[in-house]
Amino acid sequence: MTPESSPAGGRWVAAEHIIDSVVVTGDGNIVIYYADGGQAEPAAPGSRADAERLLFGPEPIASASRPWTWLAPETALHPLVSRPEEADLVEWAREGRDTVARLVCAPSGQGKTTLARQVCAQLRDLGWTAGILDLERASAPHTAGAASMVSSLSRAARRWDRQLAAVAALPRLSGRALLVIDSAEVHRSRIEELLHTITELPAVHEVPPVKLLLLARDTGEWWEELSVGSHRHHWIERQVARLPPLTEGMGVTELDALWRDATGGFLQAAKQAGMSVAASSAHGIGDDRPTTVPTTLHLYAAALLRVLDAVEGRTTSLHDREHPITGLVEHEQRYVAGVLTAAGLPVGHEHARLLLALVCLHAPSDEPSALRTLRRVDKTTPDDDLARMARELQVIYPDGDRSLWKAPGPDRLADSVLHTLAADSRSDGEAEHLLRALCTTDDWFEGRDCARVLIRALATADEEPTTLAEVSRCLDSVVRTLILEHPRGFAPAALDTAPERFEQQILAAVAAGGTASDMSGLAFSELEALDLLVGSAPAGNSRTRICLAISGKLLHSERLAWLGTGPWQTSDRLARLAQYARDLRRIDDVQGASRAAEEAVALVRRMCESGEAAASGHIALRMSRASGNLATAGQNDAALVLSTAAAESAWATLSSPDPLNTAQRAAVLNQHSQRLFDVGQTAAAANCSGEALQLYHDAAESDPGRHDLELTAAMADYGMKLRAVGRPQQAAPHLAEALSAYRRHLAVDDRPGTRYGLVRTLRSYGAVLCDLGRADQAVPHVEEAVNVQRGLAALDPDAVLDLAAALGQSGATFAETGSAEAARRELEEAVDILRSLHGEPRAAGELASALANLGAWHGEFGDAAHAVSLLEEALALKEDQDRGLEETVDDIKATAHNLSLALRRSREDARAQEVRARYHLDTRQEEPSMPGIRTADEVKAEIPPVTEEMRAAARRMPGGYLYAVDPAFDPQGEVPGHGIRGAFRIDADGEITDYMANERYRPTPVALCFPPATDAVDEAAQLASTGYGSQEAVVQALESATVAVAGPALSRKMFRRKPRETAIFTAPIHMSEGVATTRMSGAELLSALPQQAVIHINPGSPGAYRLNRSDETTPFPAPAKTAHPTAPPSSPTPFSPSPLASPPSAPPEDEVAQLCALHAAGEPVLGQLTATLRRSRVWYVTGGDERRRLVVAQAYDGRSVVFVYSSRAYASASGGLDFVEGGRLSEGTMSDLLKQIPSSTYVVINNEGPHPLQIAASALLAYG
Repeated sequence: MTPESSPAGGRWVAAEHIIDSVVVTGDGNIVIYYADGGQAEPAAPGSRADAERLLFGPEPIASASRPWTWLAPETALHPLVSRPEEADLVEWAREGRDTVARLVCAPSGQGKTTLARQVCAQLRDLGWTAGILDLERASAPHTAGAASMVSSLSRAARRWDRQLAAVAALPRLSGRALLVIDSAEVHRSRIEELLHTITELPAVHEVPPVKLLLLARDTGEWWEELSVGSHRHHWIERQVARLPPLTEGMGVTELDALWRDATGGFLQAAKQAGMSVAASSAHGIGDDRPTTVPTTLHLYAAALLRVLDAVEGRTTSLHDREHPITGLVEHEQRYVAGVLTAAGLPVGHEHARLLLALVCLHAPSDEPSALRTLRRVDKTTPDDDLARMARELQVIYPDGDRSLWKAPGPDRLADSVLHTLAADSRSDGEAEHLLRALCTTDDWFEGRDCARVLIRALATADEEPTTLAEVSRCLDSVVRTLILEHPRGFAPAALDTAPERFEQQILAAVAAGGTASDMSGLAFSELEALDLLVGSAPAGNSRTRICLAISGKLLHSERLAWLGTGPWQTSDRLARLAQYARDLRRIDDVQGASRAAEEAVALVRRMCESGEAAASGHIALRMSRASGNLATAGQNDAALVLSTAAAESAWATLSSPDPLNTAQRAAVLNQHSQRLFDVGQTAAAANCSGEALQLYHDAAESDPGRHDLELTAAMADYGMKLRAVGRPQQAAPHLAEALSAYRRHLAVDDRPGTRYGLVRTLRSYGAVLCDLGRADQAVPHVEEAVNVQRGLAALDPDAVLDLAAALGQSGATFAETGSAEAARRELEEAVDILRSLHGEPRAAGELASALANLGAWHGEFGDAAHAVSLLEEALALKEDQDRGLEETVDDIKATAHNLSLALRRSREDARAQEVRARYHLDTRQEEPSMPGIRTADEVKAEIPPVTEEMRAAARRMPGGYLYAVDPAFDPQGEVPGHGIRGAFRIDADGEITDYMANERYRPTPVALCFPPATDAVDEAAQLASTGYGSQEAVVQALESATVAVAGPALSRKMFRRKPRETAIFTAPIHMSEGVATTRMSGAELLSALPQQAVIHINPGSPGAYRLNRSDETTPFPAPAKTAHPTAPPSSPTPFSPSPLASPPSAPPEDEVAQLCALHAAGEPVLGQLTATLRRSRVWYVTGGDERRRLVVAQAYDGRSVVFVYSSRAYASASGGLDFVEGGRLSEGTMSDLLKQIPSSTYVVINNEGPHPLQIAASALLAYG
């Protein structure tokens, strides 16, 4: 670090949020990386003992020097009563699999800390590390002044970082651990950081190795933010363990025994301390226990007060019996007065009362500080006497090495001192004046101590039923006044402990800040430290508004002289502008975020012009991180300007005294690559990503094991960028290597961050495989991505958006392989999730993509009207997000194209034409044919809906069957057996139960949603294609019709030269655009065709039919008639095998034919089929001349086709020798044949076989 970048007072360190990440390296060491580019802290503690000292501090002093201290549980002067909650918490710590943190809530004095100590003691006996975290030491007080305050806060923050590193090391050092956080309501930000660190640790048998036990007085807004609004709320047990008073549920005998044990223990302690108690008084102390105690502390306080009154020969008053803690406070005041008077420092009762309040409010670090504190209540006593008084107080209330004295505990006693002071004052005004005199300070740390005690006492007053309402109002008013009049001393503590309650006063203090450091207002360094203190908070709450106010004040004030003019200070302002833009975007202030981004751009350009950007490598890192914040704010263009400057500076600073190392330069280039990608500069992004990858390779070679994860992520990122520029072949090996590396990392250390990288790589690799035509190979990768992402979404609510994106991709991949139902299921789930994330910026884009894919699915397989609705919504979302990039425009056009197709399928040709015109779509892009709206398999797989009419019919026929009939038939009339979809079983009570599908069912054209037949030939073709008509009926209808034949007029001579295959259209609506036709009668057509010809009737329509005249004209048998559908069957089962069923076709003879059959059935085997075909021997037709050249024929739609056969049996059946005059069949390998076939040709496999298939020759060539 250069001297310029680290000015006096540690300003460089306090400029940003210090901690960035805690990383456990391969050798078990813990390294802390700092967001400001600072040096990493040393490794975490090397031993369990060192870790425990760092986390828990010194053992609490079990001092019994004062009767008041006898109430502390560590003195063990009264018996510890085991609570039922103790065993429950121990069991949760040991076995709880689903949560990391749990809250125990109770008023002050109820025994929360005692319970936690008992739980920790049990776990320590089992070998655990367990204790109460020492969080106060992480921010120990130092001298006043802006510079020293910032320096102290920086050191305290770095100590907290070391504590986090110690937490990360606990599984290695001790195995299992329980960390207790007392007063959790004032440590929310640190709880968040602990959760982040702990949830990244590998689980042990699915149980987190480190648990957090939180202790708090209430479950206010802080708990809602943590347990509901936190990113890791799923790790927190929502059910709060609320502690009742210890006496609740006890019988009279148990209560009497507990009271006698408590008074007996305190009486024994009094005797050991030299206090004398008359025998008569001692005998009666254990009698007359209080009947009502609001908290556990009240019970023990009443017992202790009874003993102390007996020592003094006093009778406990009725008031003190009802308010024993108040009685103890008065006893303590008398004791302090007596001790000081005996030391030659006579003080009265009123003076002792104020001294006791000072002890509770202040913790002076040394004697000079103690003298200044005592001067608040004693203006005339000489310094020597005040010094003696300070030493006496140190003896009474020792605090080891932390401060000169410590407030008497438990905290509830100190709170009651302030309550008593306020209640005993003559007026509210006098009480407020006294408290302000005791607390007024402009010292950051002195004010922090006072404010924490005041706010804690205020919370106790709010929850304490015996406290006067005036006391609560008085304390509240004092805190608000002190924040406004002395913000330097009190605003930080209010911000840390109760920002919601005092938001307006904190905002006012910030607005008035920016004054000179010698005044009471907040100086700029203190505003900086406040910004560090407020941290990152959920959008919309008090902390966010305060954070924005602080950032705005620092940025827009004119008094910036204290910052200096060096490069580091300028980059600090740049980083703050980017952070400010990000926070403004979080509260939906888009215009404000844009203005901040514009100022950041202007500033970075000035830095580049002046050379400041190249002054230090860490300035380049700062600019790079700032670009990330601007990208989060949605300011992509501005983010690119910053990342460009960062990338240039990273190289320019190599000759500076503070250059970046290889891995840091790689990180800067990686950020720049993403910014380029965000604005559509994909080629430049890919080049930059490749350069970053090379740097990570260099870094990994020079420091083995250190940068493995970064290298893996860079490989995956480079593969993604290569795919984006249309280079899937080059992307595949990088992604495959990254995938293997991620699996190796996860085998060693299963962290959520590594799993995120695995998911991204799986999805990218799956997309690349689809690009390469290997969608069937992509399916397992996208399925794994969905499964892993589900696990991540269960841990982190923010991962739900990524889950939806993975589901969308999975659905699209399934659709590409022909798995229609799986595609629909995945896409519908993705859409449901994305709709629930309304308002998330990224969700809109993912929703548009998922809707487009789901709409395309419905357009091909489902309801065309629903497809139109989905595609219109997707199109509107995509247009809202249109950034004018080429790929965005293409995406919009693709969605519009699918919408026009869906409109055509819905017979809304006029609207389809409007869409094509609006988006300038080429009509040639329209599909020449549109598949059927529904398939027979889909209809058969559906369970018909149960209507009220069906339920009524079922009640009339218990024990029978209720039949579901094809919609083409009248349920009240005659229905053939194969016209029944299935049957519902009816139980003895007349209720419909399970459904049984009819295996003989043949969906009719109506069930398949075919459009109404246009003519007699179309009707006969639809019936024949669905099994309700015969080929003979089609021929008969055709003989008496006039049709449009594709191509020129036909003759037998023509069919001697070309394939015996043609297409006819029976009505204009069936005709495809661009296909030339000739009108002729059906009889004339049939006479012109050879006997083996194939006629395609209305190809492309839902009822398309393939008339093969070489087949024997075997009509379907007349359907058997059944009884009325609602009549009960005569047999126990509703369906029986049909003797009229058509005999199954002969099984395919070879592997290619088998794969064709599987492909026809919807199996994703196209890649396997292509590979098999290329290495197989096939039969094909050659010309009759000596050269025996391959015959390339013309199909009815103008395409060039080549007919090949996987078996000679298929070729013989087709009459292949009659194909061409003098033609003959030849045999050869498909790979050799491909050398003769133009790439624009289509290969037709087994054209007259049971499962013909067309494949583009270009696909076969590409696969090789």
